[in-house]
Amino acid sequence: MIRWLLGHDTPALNEAEICTPAERADGQRFRHPGRRRQWLLGRATAKTLILRHVRESGRPIEDPRRLSILTAGSGTPRVILDDTELPLSLSISHSGDTALCAVCQRERGRLGVDIERVEPRSAAFASDYFTRRELELAESLDREGRDFALTLFWCAKEAVLKALGTGLGRDPREVEVLALPASGNDPARSLPVKLADRPAPAVCCGRLEGMACAMAVLPERCH
Repeated sequence: MIRWLLGHDTPALNEAEICTPAERADGQRFRHPGRRRQWLLGRATAKTLILRHVRESGRPIEDPRRLSILTAGSGTPRVILDDTELPLSLSISHSGDTALCAVCQRERGRLGVDIERVEPRSAAFASDYFTRRELELAESLDREGRDFALTLFWCAKEAVLKALGTGLGRDPREVEVLALPASGNDPARSLPVKLADRPAPAVCCGRLEGMACAMAVLPERCH
């Protein structure tokens, strides 16, 4: 089962009550207060989700400081409970004062999520990051639909690249959206996506609180 959670920043978020010393040291790399606040929101949302996942597995743990979410060399989050790494796949994304997290058992697959505010994309951005097919799909829509489609396509690319563990170290155009999603407000609509040199990932997408979001799942063996 894949669990996901949307979190929002509140004044009640307190780093000392949420994070371990190792996490707080890791967070020092974010010099800008706003970026560090986003990082804290992501950790708080992820820990809420992981604790729920662990409790439903029969381990009633309440203190978020028993969990450490540390970043591997690839940028992929690692989840440590006390001194033991949990076999979980976790992905975290931020946009403004909102965070989106998803978690599952690692054997279920490698996760990637992304959430973005819908906004126009410049011609330079579009030519650098989208394929001709994707641009043609977006151009078939009115202006509002085009802005949403391109933001959604970008979310899908980010989600797949996170699941791969490469991030933007890989050309986003190697992740290609093949068709528009079905209409409607379901945040779990399937999105057909092609990956240049690997089996097609499972991608779902939608709109949450006015923002575009996507989640990708790749088989654990797909490195």
